Amino acid sequence: MFSLLLAALLLQGHCKADIQFTQNGHVVGRTDAVPNSWPSQVSLQVFQNNVWLHICGGSLIRTKWVLTAAHCVDRPSTYRVVLGEHHLFQNEGTEQAISVDKVIYHAKWNPIFALNHDIAVLRLATNAVLNNAVQLAKLPSPGVMLSNEYPCLITGWGALDGKKAVILQQAPVPVVSHDICSSFSYRDQQVKTNMVCAGGNGIHPGCSADSGGPLNCPINGVYEVHGLRSSGSPGCNVDHAPGVYTRVSTYLTWINNLLMTPTAKHVEPYKPFYHIGDEQHFLAISLCYFNFHIRSAWKQRPSPSTPKSPKRWRKCKRKMKITILFK
Repeated sequence: MFSLLLAALLLQGHCKADIQFTQNGHVVGRTDAVPNSWPSQVSLQVFQNNVWLHICGGSLIRTKWVLTAAHCVDRPSTYRVVLGEHHLFQNEGTEQAISVDKVIYHAKWNPIFALNHDIAVLRLATNAVLNNAVQLAKLPSPGVMLSNEYPCLITGWGALDGKKAVILQQAPVPVVSHDICSSFSYRDQQVKTNMVCAGGNGIHPGCSADSGGPLNCPINGVYEVHGLRSSGSPGCNVDHAPGVYTRVSTYLTWINNLLMTPTAKHVEPYKPFYHIGDEQHFLAISLCYFNFHIRSAWKQRPSPSTPKSPKRWRKCKRKMKITILFK
């Protein structure tokens, strides 16, 4: 109790953004990372309008394989990863830019329910060269679930004061246990056991461009990638709304099987229900969806003996890639 009071007195008069502390040599508190202090961190970039744009983070797990979130690569595009990156717009001489030649999504991932199984493996066109600036990430042991308030760090180029960061950031995000995160006052039932929550303290959660990036947690003095950023807090900084990460320890068998079978088939994702800019498709599907349910509210819904739902609604379902279970 005395230590808590002392800490409160020491921090009095400082804004939250000024609060910093040290963990295993890493200074944290939403700060600029020391160059190349996270050598397994990658910048996932997409080629648009003749320029490469950073969209997500990721982790180098083998010299030719990167782990990231499936929603980061949910549409056909030209991707590359940049290893040894620190400042997105400066060449520091440590960068390795390598094209992505294959994207493998988890077979159960569906962007309509994007949090679940939000994991993908990227095969690189050439092997990365390991050095002081580029190293392989260490993954956790199978089935590991960290305790509540376990101290972890998120790294990435997410938004900072409303603007995307250009220098690699790091911030403390203590773990929120599953029973707390899945409670009504937090994330409710959308959080499954194959996910891990962290942050949500109203101070320094991650933001959109941190997606796919690692949740780094120290185990016996070594940082392991225990999560992949899947969903952040609304507004990037909301109390009781922790970030949601794909729990890596749940997918180790899937990852290892892919690495042992490098000819694994490229699994195409489901077509997302809605993409920004696709207003006509969104409107058509919305009208079809709500028309069916509005009519169902006034008419008797299909009974369990009904062999098939109406033809028009079957077309809606095929477009939306979603199954409706009738009671």
